[in-house]
Amino acid sequence: MSGNTRERHDTTNDKGAPSADPNRSTIERLKKIAELSMTLSGEPVDIFRKIAAMIGELLDVRIVCLSEIDDGKLNFLSVYRAGEVMTDAGSCVLANTPCSTVQDTRDLRVYHDVVNKFPKAIFLKKHNAYSYCGFPSLDSEGNVVAVMCLLDDHYHPFTEEDKDLLRIFAQRIGVEVERKNRLVQQRKAELRMARQQAEFDAIFNAISDCVAFIDPDLRILQVNPALGRQCGYTMAELAGRDIGGLCADPDASRLLRQSLRSPGAATRHRVQKIRYRRKNGTIFAGETLGSRVEENDSGLSGYIVIFRDITERERQEEIIRRLDRLDSLGILAGGIAHDFNNLLTAILGNISLASMHATPEDPSAEYLQDAEKAAVRARNLTNQLLTFSKGGKPIRKPLSLPPLLSESASFVLSGSTVRCRFDIQDDLYPIEADPGQLSQVINNLLINAMQAMPGSGTIEVRCRNISIRPHSALPLTPGPYVLITVRDHGTGIPEKYLDRIFDPYFTTKQKGSGLGLATSSSIVSRHGGYIGVESKRGMGTSFHIYLPAGRAGEPQHRDSAKPAPAAHHRILIVDDDESVRKVAAGILREQGFHVEIAASGAEAVEIYSNCRDQGRRFDLVIMDLTIPGGMGGLETMAKLKEIDPEIRAIVSSGYSNDPIMADHAAHGFAGVIAKPYRQHELMEVISTVLAS
Repeated sequence: MSGNTRERHDTTNDKGAPSADPNRSTIERLKKIAELSMTLSGEPVDIFRKIAAMIGELLDVRIVCLSEIDDGKLNFLSVYRAGEVMTDAGSCVLANTPCSTVQDTRDLRVYHDVVNKFPKAIFLKKHNAYSYCGFPSLDSEGNVVAVMCLLDDHYHPFTEEDKDLLRIFAQRIGVEVERKNRLVQQRKAELRMARQQAEFDAIFNAISDCVAFIDPDLRILQVNPALGRQCGYTMAELAGRDIGGLCADPDASRLLRQSLRSPGAATRHRVQKIRYRRKNGTIFAGETLGSRVEENDSGLSGYIVIFRDITERERQEEIIRRLDRLDSLGILAGGIAHDFNNLLTAILGNISLASMHATPEDPSAEYLQDAEKAAVRARNLTNQLLTFSKGGKPIRKPLSLPPLLSESASFVLSGSTVRCRFDIQDDLYPIEADPGQLSQVINNLLINAMQAMPGSGTIEVRCRNISIRPHSALPLTPGPYVLITVRDHGTGIPEKYLDRIFDPYFTTKQKGSGLGLATSSSIVSRHGGYIGVESKRGMGTSFHIYLPAGRAGEPQHRDSAKPAPAAHHRILIVDDDESVRKVAAGILREQGFHVEIAASGAEAVEIYSNCRDQGRRFDLVIMDLTIPGGMGGLETMAKLKEIDPEIRAIVSSGYSNDPIMADHAAHGFAGVIAKPYRQHELMEVISTVLAS
């Protein structure tokens, strides 16, 4: 359009004659304004388009721009150009433009030769503008929010009528800009609320805690899926129901109501433990938090209740509490067992000494034999107490299973109407096990079998050699094993309990700790074995114990009696218990040994050092592991090794579960013997160490 001159619509006709009534143009404008007022409705963007087109036509200008002022920019809301209207036509910088002066003066501004007056206004050059007319649009607070800008490429006089017309449209533009911004904010708020609602719904549906929204009358409005799953109801079944109906009993319902309606409930957020009842009637404990929901200033709109099932957590906490009590019991039991084992050592030793001086024809020989059996049973009890309360590594040694099984059965079934039938393979593989711990396993299984047959019956004990092959279903290393099966013909174990019978504290008995089978499983596992169970209701139960075979699976044979060690060996006994020192010294002196005794570690080091300086070397030291006060057995052993690196020592303790007892060689000891011990057991260990 640059360089072109358009025809002007003035008051003369083509022949130079005056036109008809000059006010007719004004009337036409007013008619169009009236029509415009009637049609200006709808969305702000449509109204902006109509206003731009109407101004362009009424004022006969080439370009009309309706621009919103936004943070130093002009955003073109609608642009009329040569009969066409564009919306959202981009933006430009407000500074250094005539529109900026309109904003500053808050009044109409008219410029001719505008490009030269505002050389930095790019959009003026782009449209080859010569005449400019700008009018401000104000919002309800009097702020300039938009500029109505008219451009022409030639001189365009803007009359007072033009200005009145622009003033009318400017007011409407200001109103529509405000409405547009309100609509934008409203839509943003709606989108934000929709997004927040979507996020809330996602969390509400995914959260594992049970959530219920309830009205002021405590009736359920909405619950999340977790609550439905936990309680077994559908939303349709819960809608409108009193929240107290989910509680297990009236007391629980009353507690929930009080926690919601009590003063300060909106801010206190105190967690309550409330019992709930599922649809199927089962009850669970729920950790519950209730809170008021306030709706601005209108007051209470309802409540939110959140709870979670803490049954499993309470069970775990109870197990931890029991284990803590068991740890305390273990410390107590260990001390008692240690002292009791020292007493039993003295008792068994004195019985052995008395038996050595009694002839077979002496009536006291039988009494002494019975007393020794009773003391051995007492020893088994202390071993069980230690293993039950503290566990510990097994002190393994070659073991003949038939005598151990027979002794356990005789001990457990004594005085009952239940009998035991043995079926043991002749060439049974030997095993290496802790006799005290393994006896406890057998005793536990026999006790369970006896209790499963309260009237009478027969327990079957079967032993077989087996081989575990690679890829076996059993969790065992391939190789030779001994399988011990203990079977009863009692009531059996329900199938639903079979996977839990080895769990700590699980029991179906009226009386019982629920630790017998858990302890047995732990012991067998520490021996490198496995214990399994088979049971059918009304047909009995079979427990299967798999234990690794010893000595490459060679059949076990009774060892011939080892020759007694040569006399005149010098032995040092170190023990804080006088009765143990006395009986051990008596046994060894009866066998021809030279014996010296020490009551403490310091005394043992002094005696050993003096004798060595005098050329009287000890052949063996029997060292008590637990010596109260001063140096303990392990520290004393280290001092003696400094004196004599070739020292040979046997470690002895009433704490049979001490790790040093289970792995004595790693701590410098040549042998181990647990208290209490009998004379032949002590001599067997001494013979082995002296012969090594």
